Amino acid sequence: MTSGTARHASQADGRMAGINSMRTVSFDDLGAGEHEAWHRLRDANPALDSPYFHPGFAGAVHASGHPVTVAVGRDDAGDVRVLLPCHRERSRLRPVGWPGADFQGPIAAPGTSIAPLGLLTDGARSFEFDHLVDAYPDLEPWVMSRQPSPYVDTTGGLAGYLGRASSSGKDNMGQARRRTNKAEKQIGPVWMTWSLALVTVNVLPLLVVWAK
Repeated sequence: MTSGTARHASQADGRMAGINSMRTVSFDDLGAGEHEAWHRLRDANPALDSPYFHPGFAGAVHASGHPVTVAVGRDDAGDVRVLLPCHRERSRLRPVGWPGADFQGPIAAPGTSIAPLGLLTDGARSFEFDHLVDAYPDLEPWVMSRQPSPYVDTTGGLAGYLGRASSSGKDNMGQARRRTNKAEKQIGPVWMTWSLALVTVNVLPLLVVWAK
């Protein structure tokens, strides 16, 4: 986990090699070309494989009522070279999904020179981060601290995870399966859903009844 704050100092500090224009737009105002560039840049950079860097995550956060703005940087040919999805609070920028985003940083191809102050457009004066991935050497001057940040590697699905898990991790999964089987025998079918609407309509009333 890397945390820090990039603060605006001077126009010269904000120049980025190969990027001659920056603009900030609402997530809703991104065009098809900008979405395509987002996917292309992310797919080219292994450091950005987390779903937190997918435009679908930013879109879901925006649709939930937490407005997302995106700083878009283009080169001389007009091609998108960098994007920074974020939340804006007056003159301060924070990563999209803050404070629940465990992976943060600009969307760019590997080796892209990113002057963080160049991302501060339209009156923004600072960019705060607390889970910056270790892939942005240009941001080093603004890093204040580093701490271990555990995460679960789900590559290969459940089978892949169990193949890498420690003996205690495998024991915990076995215990979870036994308890699930027991619950299904004693109570009924157990399932998982990612739909908040389905949970609210079908499951929440049942949980309230059980709680009583």
